[in-house]
Amino acid sequence: MEKLDVVVCSYQSGKYLDECLTSVKQYIPVNKLIVVDHYSTDDTLKIARKHGAQILLENVSLGYARQIGINAVGAKLFLFVDSDVVLIGNEWLNRACEMLNRDNRLGAVVLDVPTRTKRLEPKVKYDNWWRKFMSRNKNVGFFCIVTLLKKEAVKRIRIPSNLSSGEDKYIGSYLNKNGWKYYVMKTEECVHYCDHGAMKSLWEGAGDRKLFGLRLLPSILIRKILLAPVKALLPAIFERDVKIITWNIIHWLDYLKGFINAEKYWNMKRS
Repeated sequence: MEKLDVVVCSYQSGKYLDECLTSVKQYIPVNKLIVVDHYSTDDTLKIARKHGAQILLENVSLGYARQIGINAVGAKLFLFVDSDVVLIGNEWLNRACEMLNRDNRLGAVVLDVPTRTKRLEPKVKYDNWWRKFMSRNKNVGFFCIVTLLKKEAVKRIRIPSNLSSGEDKYIGSYLNKNGWKYYVMKTEECVHYCDHGAMKSLWEGAGDRKLFGLRLLPSILIRKILLAPVKALLPAIFERDVKIITWNIIHWLDYLKGFINAEKYWNMKRS
């Protein structure tokens, strides 16, 4: 298998970064390891240096960090890995590389991976319960938790620097608009620890406002505010945890608040 460049965007990532980068080096044939850091003050940079990473610093946004990472990539294929992801296998990688090499218009393979965290346990229960009932490779959207991309597919992309959230949606939209496809692959060979900041919902809402504008508001009100709590009923019943419903309601109300007040919440700290 050809070697890949690996891009990890980090901020205050010391909790999982060592385990993340150790697993990357164990399961990925790394050509160049690139860590794009948001001026962390914990031991993130020390860990990155320990693993021999090329360190690039930015103080703008996650969208800007993704762009810096893409610009630094030289290999034909590269991998985005979130700093709180740990790989536990690589059969998915063999399959993903084969797919990208076989299909000239396939620009990316996105991994749908299980989440694990104690602080956001209701969210994890909700996400993982519905994961069981999705078709194996259902297209659930583009995200960069673990994503393998062709450099050719994104070499001209310019991610808006005002996106601290939703930059992954922008990349997916860019691929589609430029004649590229992406494929979502479910795997159990990665774990996403998903210890987002308490204000993450506000941040996501603000990012979508920056990305899509007010035209998204009717869909938010119908699909997120009115219908999403209904979708939480089955996981709550089967998991015997009413907090799944409570979390869902609070999450989407905060998302709506962030969407409406985008200028206030878009540039929140990635902690």
